[in-house]
Amino acid sequence: MKPPPYVSMVLAPWIWLESLDDTALEWIARKGVSVERDGFRDVVRIAHDSGDLLSNPSFVDTMARLNDAGLAFGEDYKQGWAPADIMRELQARGGITASFTAIAWRGPGDWFTTVHELPGTAT
Repeated sequence: MKPPPYVSMVLAPWIWLESLDDTALEWIARKGVSVERDGFRDVVRIAHDSGDLLSNPSFVDTMARLNDAGLAFGEDYKQGWAPADIMRELQARGGITASFTAIAWRGPGDWFTTVHELPGTAT
């Protein structure tokens, strides 16, 4: 089974997206985010200088919009800052004020999701 649409990597100035279909592209567009095709990959370009990415209002807003569009955020221990790690940090800093869904793999084709509530709001 195909995984849900998700953010697979953040490598400024790009946010890499995977598993997109026409419905996901429509949801993303409705949130005001423009998706580009970079060779074989769907990406979102963000405005970024050499400062702290997590303090960049454009980046935080884009991640919030992708979350609102229903995308999951990849967990990947091989990345220094996986998208789910970034979302947890943005929640802690108050930049993301909603829960988000993380996606991870046990092996090829064996994925699962976990919902991360705002710190202090889980029941």
